[in-house]
Amino acid sequence: MVLRQYASSYKDVILIEADLGYTTKVLLQELCDSLGVNKRGNIHDLTENSITALHDTGWLVLIDEAELLPYRALEAMRRIHDRAGAGVVLAGMPRLLLNLKGRRGEYA
Repeated sequence: MVLRQYASSYKDVILIEADLGYTTKVLLQELCDSLGVNKRGNIHDLTENSITALHDTGWLVLIDEAELLPYRALEAMRRIHDRAGAGVVLAGMPRLLLNLKGRRGEYA
């Protein structure tokens, strides 16, 4: 509820509410759709479209239920953050930390 309230209060915020069916491609298609850019193509195309649209805008991407995202989708959002300079907030249950770190702590 807090993320929805925040997103409705600011125009430079995108809120994505993930669900069990979200793959990397679905997440990126949702992001592209929210940004008003082409949401067709492969993961690379969708990532580049998102980066181009977000670059130096100061926008913030909020992702609720982020624990439902596969590691590859989390990694895609990290790359978008790194290359576009956009803020990314991942909100979710404690499983999110496990997904970010890996089951055996193999991810930095």
